[in-house]
Amino acid sequence: MFTIREEHSFSWPVRVRVPADGGKHRIESFNAVFRELGQERLDEILNDAAGAVDAALLREVVTGWEGVKDEDGNDVAFDDEKLQLFVSVPYVRAAMAEAFMDAMTGRKAKN
Repeated sequence: MFTIREEHSFSWPVRVRVPADGGKHRIESFNAVFRELGQERLDEILNDAAGAVDAALLREVVTGWEGVKDEDGNDVAFDDEKLQLFVSVPYVRAAMAEAFMDAMTGRKAKN
């Protein structure tokens, strides 16, 4: 059975390709908590973001995370300041935007 909800948040895996020595990447992951957007609002963000589409999108839809640790292995609590830090790292921002679009559309996001 399918149930439509006005407000819906969900946890979704994010796979981050972290640059490593030797021209390689290592895969690290965490779960982001996303707020679902309606198509109309999603279209507004995609059309109005002036080049920073994924950053604008993430600021609106990410409401938390699970499995994010600091260098000492302590949990990193979600807040707007830490989200801004994530959005400022290109490979993290790309991974989060791709995960959200994959969740919302059921297919991998285009570059």
